[in-house]
Amino acid sequence: MYSHRRGDMKLLHTLAVFTFMGSVLPAFAATTAGPFDFSYSYSNPYDSNAQTYIHSVTNATLYSESTVRAYIPVTGGATEGATTPGVITYKFDFGTETVAAANVRTNNPTFHWAYSEGHNYFYGSKDGATWVELLNVTTPAYGAANSGGLYDALPTSLLGGTELWFKAELFSFGSNVVCCGASGRNTAQHSRYDINQSPTTETFKLEVVYVPQVPLPAAAWLFGSALLGLGAMKRKRN
Repeated sequence: MYSHRRGDMKLLHTLAVFTFMGSVLPAFAATTAGPFDFSYSYSNPYDSNAQTYIHSVTNATLYSESTVRAYIPVTGGATEGATTPGVITYKFDFGTETVAAANVRTNNPTFHWAYSEGHNYFYGSKDGATWVELLNVTTPAYGAANSGGLYDALPTSLLGGTELWFKAELFSFGSNVVCCGASGRNTAQHSRYDINQSPTTETFKLEVVYVPQVPLPAAAWLFGSALLGLGAMKRKRN
């Protein structure tokens, strides 16, 4: 879902990325207080609203396994260096509004199994050309997982523009990465969602506060009207 609203924001945030055995539960821990001028989120990446701000998807596909839904790479490689990543890119265009502050939430877990292992990155940009690394989800120990959870304020280098871009890069690699079809590449995921979770469990979220628009003072409007009036009088005399 998404919404627009003008206001101020007070923000406290933390970032948690942890390693554990078993299923993935994002370790998001943040306190935010709006109101926000723009807010967008989705839970299940298969939902139609999850595609609203997708700019491009390269070498990545939606993947379903039991109750899990996620993006994974289409192809992998024997080593990370020989792997073409799956890339999911988002673009948010705010028109004439300027970004003053923003929070982003994302979920990019990695796993390490006998057939392959994963390594993910998540980047932000304000022009789609220069990227800032926001998250590096490394390969966990064998049989474990890294949650790849982030809920944090954007750095100042991404503020001050009229656009925000985000990019997830998913690397799945190993000697047997092609062993089991798509399941062989499920060690690198983006927006992992379990359908047994609450539909309000967000796997991607963006909250934005715009730079306040300063209205022209009344004197400026009067001055402008006077200039228009003088121009009209001059045209009549001519």
